[in-house]
Amino acid sequence: MNNTTFTAEDFTPLQSGVYQARFDRLEELEEPGKYGLFLNWFFVATTGEGTVEVMGRSSKPEYFTRATKARQWYEAILGRELAKGETADPGSLRGTLVMLTWSLTFIANGAWRSAVVAHRIAACSPASASVISVWSVA
Repeated sequence: MNNTTFTAEDFTPLQSGVYQARFDRLEELEEPGKYGLFLNWFFVATTGEGTVEVMGRSSKPEYFTRATKARQWYEAILGRELAKGETADPGSLRGTLVMLTWSLTFIANGAWRSAVVAHRIAACSPASASVISVWSVA
């Protein structure tokens, strides 16, 4: 018999709104998912109650083209398009100030779906915005 136990915890998701945040880090998931390798993009957002970590997820592309979410997100945080052949170093973006537009939709039974749009504050035009993530948590 398995003696695994769990402790129930409450979780209050970040409410919909626009938040000032800083890009914190990028982590590669160790195990590939159903659709291959994934990257977690972490931001620290400022709220009226303090700070909260916000995570977005993209695939880890084999080719870093403009069609990939990872490239779109990197360029949105960078505040400009990459030049052909330019090396992208997510670590160099750590601490970059961005605006996150967070949208939260409750589905059912405690599940919710969220979407994040991020753009660098120095480039706050709609053209510089990029959707960061859409995911569900049950």
